[in-house]
Amino acid sequence: MEINNLKKNYGKKEVLDISHISFDMKGIIGILGINGAGKTTFFKTMSDLTTCNQKSAYKNDISYFPDVEKFHNTSIEKFSDILKYTYDDFNSDIYFEILEQLDIPKKQRIYSLSRGQKNILNIIMTISRNTKYYFIDELFSNLDFETRETILKIIIEYADVKNKLIFISSHEIDDVERLLDFAVILNNKEFLTVEFVDKIIEDEKTLYNWFEKVLLGRETNE
Repeated sequence: MEINNLKKNYGKKEVLDISHISFDMKGIIGILGINGAGKTTFFKTMSDLTTCNQKSAYKNDISYFPDVEKFHNTSIEKFSDILKYTYDDFNSDIYFEILEQLDIPKKQRIYSLSRGQKNILNIIMTISRNTKYYFIDELFSNLDFETRETILKIIIEYADVKNKLIFISSHEIDDVERLLDFAVILNNKEFLTVEFVDKIIEDEKTLYNWFEKVLLGRETNE
């Protein structure tokens, strides 16, 4: 995936101004940034879910589900039929396998799910498509520890990280550190350099130390 001169405005406010970045790796990459940095906007522009200065060349290669709210009266089981009809690359076997493993009732309607269960369903939907790129937005936002561990388990077990690239956006950096192979910061409308997480940990002890150092100029505490 290569991005050149991508710009996005909301009215007069410029949100993205990405001159160039290339994502030519496989594995899990963290898109890190403070709230409002443009992480969700980046996902939506690349998925062609919002307009910008150019059409996305990758929208058919991306699995991304912002939310499930508009299907609130649909059962989880029937939702599979919608996804299968909409996406040729949707694998219903994986969808139901994960549901069964997590003991999520197939007959339950989406509106009755808790916030955490809806987040989990979003992850299941995303992973159940056979695409080149997976976008997972604010992975752990406002979720309890048990739900976070469940989501980690799904990604580790079912995401084909050797052959795919999984983008995970987050401002909760400590929580995603153990999951990531690479990290990049989105700041001031632009991406900074992609870094290996192992190298970051070796140099800065934690991903958060590196994040603070890059954004705030704070040196890590030895």
